[in-house]
Amino acid sequence: MTWHIIGSTGFIAKRLLKKIPEGEAICLYARHPSKGEKHLDLIDFSAADCDEIRSGDLVVLLAAVSSPNICRDNYKDAYAVNVIGTERLVQECLTRGAYVLFFSSDVVVGATKCAHNERMPVLPVGQYGKMKHYVEKAFSDDPRFKTFRLSYVFSKEDKFMCYLRNCADRNETADVFQALYRNVVYLSDVLDAVIALGHSFEQWSTSVFHLCGPELLCRADMAEMFRQLAAPELRYTISTPNPCFFEARPDRIETNSLYLDSLLGRKATALSTAMQIEFRQEKEIKKI
Repeated sequence: MTWHIIGSTGFIAKRLLKKIPEGEAICLYARHPSKGEKHLDLIDFSAADCDEIRSGDLVVLLAAVSSPNICRDNYKDAYAVNVIGTERLVQECLTRGAYVLFFSSDVVVGATKCAHNERMPVLPVGQYGKMKHYVEKAFSDDPRFKTFRLSYVFSKEDKFMCYLRNCADRNETADVFQALYRNVVYLSDVLDAVIALGHSFEQWSTSVFHLCGPELLCRADMAEMFRQLAAPELRYTISTPNPCFFEARPDRIETNSLYLDSLLGRKATALSTAMQIEFRQEKEIKKI
């Protein structure tokens, strides 16, 4: 089996490459390729881009226009990537006999009042959520196609954590939303889930996995946890987004998974544990 990573320059993809076991073949694709990557542009996709994809290979589809605001404000271009080009690529890969792991989002689930699992009906919010849901539905009956619906993915290098860390380092007060409640999932769990599914794809009858953590947390909760565990010098104020902010994304998406713990072979990681893992090495370096 060869791993085909579509969107290899992205945040998750770069870290996934370090997790794929040594000796397993990898082929990388990017819109603006550098050394060792192949060109693949979902806006201008052609079957020739898939020449090296063979039956039994795994295509990890990470490329997308993932900003809800961009999907709303530049709908035509985002649709060309997230729906038209993505659908053509997936169909070509399946026709070649490959397996496809499609990265989606919990915005497909929509706003929730209680925990939502993979078997429950969905109500996508915003153009981004509707685009992702379209692709999910288009191939949900094909056993070689599976979807990871990501909640907020945490690592010390994610955008929000970088913002908090920079504020703490510069002695600046962070502005933090008392909003955006999500079941935050640790990046390491996401990567482990990809590797596990890659080696057990046919064993799973479900077409959808919720990749989520055990705790429902807002951005203010995350900031306070970071302050307590890693950056006591952090100062922050709490604010509320403008109502129009929630046109493209729900305030609260509470998810759980019927399958993730079994896929991982362990419980999903709590955010407090993930933060301690991520920042332990940093603290040791500072001590030295």
